[in-house]
Amino acid sequence: MSLENAKQNLKEFGKELNLEGLAFDENHTCILGIDNTFSLHLTYEPNSDRLYLYSPVLDGLPKDPQIRLKLYEALLEGSMLGGQMAGGGVGGNAQGMGDDGNGVDHDIGGPIHDGEAIAHF
Repeated sequence: MSLENAKQNLKEFGKELNLEGLAFDENHTCILGIDNTFSLHLTYEPNSDRLYLYSPVLDGLPKDPQIRLKLYEALLEGSMLGGQMAGGGVGGNAQGMGDDGNGVDHDIGGPIHDGEAIAHF
């Protein structure tokens, strides 16, 4: 999908929602507030030529390691074989949970080096 195609898709999506004039920002992202409850992000990622739709559900990770472990367990169980994800995915950014420049590629544990995978969980 090209950027022009993504812009056309966003325009058509806006028409369906009666929201004329939706546009991508300088990061190729359009953020819609939904009922003052959550936000829907639409991001065009030029490196992969894909349009992503996603919604952040947390603004940070729990500080308590035991609670954080329970969160990781719940996320992994929910995403096992796509059973409870309805075809979607889950991700996170342990370095800040904010926009990392492109708003798409979030990694729960940061870089993992040989032998360290267990230490992150």
